[in-house]
Amino acid sequence: MRIRALVPADVERLAQIDSTFSSESILIVEKTGAGLEVGWRLVERALEVPFAKGRAYDLSTEDLARSRQLWAAGPQEALQLVAEDRGRLVGLLEVERQQWNNTGWIWNLIVDRAYRRQGLGRQFVHRAVEWGRKLGLRALILETQSNNIHACRFYRAMGFHLCGINDHYYTNEDLERDEVAIFWVYELQ
Repeated sequence: MRIRALVPADVERLAQIDSTFSSESILIVEKTGAGLEVGWRLVERALEVPFAKGRAYDLSTEDLARSRQLWAAGPQEALQLVAEDRGRLVGLLEVERQQWNNTGWIWNLIVDRAYRRQGLGRQFVHRAVEWGRKLGLRALILETQSNNIHACRFYRAMGFHLCGINDHYYTNEDLERDEVAIFWVYELQ
């Protein structure tokens, strides 16, 4: 397996990556207070039946268009890497430089289900950190969901810190659906 820069011909091949996941537990977001004195608390809850995301993380037409735009912007504005094994794409990292706040937004860090827990995600994070520091960025930021406990544990283990929760990011019923956006930051400076 090798990690290399994404090239335009890779974009259509990104569908080869199996992005599905399942989880035996989720993070429940407990909201307290009202007005300006609101607080949130994350509590891990075991599930009777494992949660399966299915193909919901497959890259959409809009995602693929953004991948092409990031590639066109160049290496000073975006880091795009793929992992390839025997001609098949098995991982994707996409980080976009955010000029306005001097950060890197991690749009995608996807590792094929069959290639997880082998160090590929760690390599992607290390490459993102190296790229961000080279550009003098102050932080890397990403978003994941409260029902993706494995991703949350991974980012925490990699040195990311929780920096926010948005309980209306996906729908007006995110809390009831148990899918809340969780934001993470990796400080580079």
